[in-house]
Amino acid sequence: MNRIKNLIALGCLSMLAACGSQSPVLMQVSGNTAQALKAQCAQAMVQGPEIKLADSLVSSAALLAEKKKMVEAIQTYDNATVLYRIALLRREQLVAEKDIQNLEKSVSMAQSQRDTYNRVLVELKNMKK
Repeated sequence: MNRIKNLIALGCLSMLAACGSQSPVLMQVSGNTAQALKAQCAQAMVQGPEIKLADSLVSSAALLAEKKKMVEAIQTYDNATVLYRIALLRREQLVAEKDIQNLEKSVSMAQSQRDTYNRVLVELKNMKK
């Protein structure tokens, strides 16, 4: 039983050591992802509370990275990334809802036009009789 506990503890320590050595790389990837999404939001002119909070988190993450608090910086960048993605998805949802409304209007107009053509056709058939 003690041997299993020792193996588990050794495995956990190995995982922590491996993660620790990769922290700078992970921090850079997280930071780059957050910055790319920030730029994408700016280009798409996405605004809202998520953007403000995400921008603040990116600034905080950069300060944490300067202080060599890699794990906290990674987590903060990742939180900002999630907020940017939420903002982009909300924007996408609004665009999709507008598209649906426009399509529904087009379908309604087409049905109205079809009904008008059908009435005219019936009247023309009645005139022939």
